[in-house]
Amino acid sequence: MFGFRDLGFNIIACVFFTVLIHVAMSYSTLPVSCCFFGPATLLFIPANLENIFSKYAHTKTDKLTFKELWHMTDSSRNAFDFFGWTASKLEWGVLYMLAKDSEGFLSKESVRRCYDGSLFDYCADLQKGAVGKAA
Repeated sequence: MFGFRDLGFNIIACVFFTVLIHVAMSYSTLPVSCCFFGPATLLFIPANLENIFSKYAHTKTDKLTFKELWHMTDSSRNAFDFFGWTASKLEWGVLYMLAKDSEGFLSKESVRRCYDGSLFDYCADLQKGAVGKAA
């Protein structure tokens, strides 16, 4: 919960996301053989990131609007995977809320930072006012 606070979310959103994440992750511990949602890949492939932006970023080539993000999650979902549909929308929606710029765009660099893990430290430093001061 404190990680979300460090990222700038309010206490209500922190409690909501904490409960949601714990409930969602407990779903995969059920004794059913097919509990995973969506296409499961463990490796980050930069070409896939480029493909996302070349296919769905129409307003600006290196940034996604919320509408384009919504269209992306709609077009890449699996049939009858209701949990996966919801999880995909929530994951990308939280990333959009966290990393959008002042114009309302989600940049390719922000998505890349999410995948390599540096986005969360960057946003926490940004909330503390440390970004730009150390440079």
